[in-house]
Amino acid sequence: MASDFGEKYDTFVDWVVHSCFFAALGFGIALETNNNIFLWLGLAGSIGGTINYLIPRFLNRKNKVSENLVHEESKPKNTKDFMVYVFRELFRADFCFIVLVLTPFNLLWLILIAGAIGAQVYWIMYFMIDDN
Repeated sequence: MASDFGEKYDTFVDWVVHSCFFAALGFGIALETNNNIFLWLGLAGSIGGTINYLIPRFLNRKNKVSENLVHEESKPKNTKDFMVYVFRELFRADFCFIVLVLTPFNLLWLILIAGAIGAQVYWIMYFMIDDN
């Protein structure tokens, strides 16, 4: 993250890991439960993560959700910005700890629901952020 290349590489690797994680988790839980809804949830999370990765590159601008609403000095100014801030803060943390907590209770399927919905909400909210 100290160089332009490092920042792009870190973002790329995060995208690959998150997309593969949701696709593989959905596939695994679908096989285990014999219920294809989990496969579709995993694919929705993976595709949503891919959209989140590609949007800032195609629009050729910094990701305003990440850049403006995560820093302490940049507090949300209205309801729309507050909603984006809440989703960003709730879903941005590394979920490896969430996986560790949910695994012993056989509740990993909850991550698929959150990822499938959260990834779509995140890219939609990207367009709601002002460029100011």
